[in-house]
Amino acid sequence: MDSSWLMQSYTSKQSTMKNIVLGLLSGALFYGCAAPPQAAVRPRTYSSTPPARSVVQPSAPTLRTINNTAHLLAELNSYRQQHGLRALVISPTATAAARLQASYNLEHHTHGHANPRYPEPADRLVAVGHQYEPTLYYTRYCREVCIQVERMTPRYLLGLDSLLMTNYKNSPHHNTSLLDAEVRKVGITTLYDGTELQNTIVLCI
Repeated sequence: MDSSWLMQSYTSKQSTMKNIVLGLLSGALFYGCAAPPQAAVRPRTYSSTPPARSVVQPSAPTLRTINNTAHLLAELNSYRQQHGLRALVISPTATAAARLQASYNLEHHTHGHANPRYPEPADRLVAVGHQYEPTLYYTRYCREVCIQVERMTPRYLLGLDSLLMTNYKNSPHHNTSLLDAEVRKVGITTLYDGTELQNTIVLCI
């Protein structure tokens, strides 16, 4: 199997998403998935925000957290600004939502956006108590992208941020999410168990 890009699709219960074998790096397999945007359009005659929900904190992971948020955010914002888009700011609740999915994916050795307890990215944001900041058009809006890397050896952790961004940008579905003009905030989580790595990015308002 060479390093050419391969794509395969599947239909989820609620939406159609793309499972993508993003590429190979010396035996490491990259898989990616980008969920379609989930949004609530702002009513024309009045404004409203989602009701307050009880906060559900993610359980303490037994997995190693890779502290690459600042570097990955810098690469993401540089890329967005090259395309005339605003820089994003880190949201603690979006980060907690990203951790929910990255933890689930790594613990179950899968990838994508399926999660029995929190079926959609918006459900994960609700679970962690995220407060949306309504825009001119939306009261709620979010996207989620994720990558699973199998057979990831520790030596490849150096330069991981550029590696992740390159793979996201090389996938049209992921790239669309990174360059979404509606989003204002971002949450980033990268987890690693010694052989498998999961990265999840939640983009929202």
